Amino acid sequence: MERAPLNGIIGACLTPFDERGRVDFDALAQEVEFVVADADAISIAAVEAAEYTVLTFEERKELMRRGVELVGHRVPVILGCSSQSIRTSLELVEHAAQVGADYVQILMPLRPWGGQPSGQELYDYFGDIAVA
Repeated sequence: MERAPLNGIIGACLTPFDERGRVDFDALAQEVEFVVADADAISIAAVEAAEYTVLTFEERKELMRRGVELVGHRVPVILGCSSQSIRTSLELVEHAAQVGADYVQILMPLRPWGGQPSGQELYDYFGDIAVA
């Protein structure tokens, strides 16, 4: 299915955490309502500064599923599927499609041992994902 290009304001949800370090879904619901009111699209779990590093795979999947449910098809949803592992990114992309995301976002990964990847490493990383 062809999708029209995104246009306008894309509001980025910052994943709220409670005092135990778990996703605060009540606060997320309030944030989604705030963003959806004035945005043309919304990104969830796509900022990745927190989700990428602190949530388990299953917690990320739950955040993605519940985020899409909270938006309720009012605006297009972009879900974050970044990982240093191509396999993990692809599994998250598949999950995003299953839960109803309109788009996915995958950020350039850092090497697991640190530092910026080379241009060829990035080309290979995104090329492998695009082919799959």
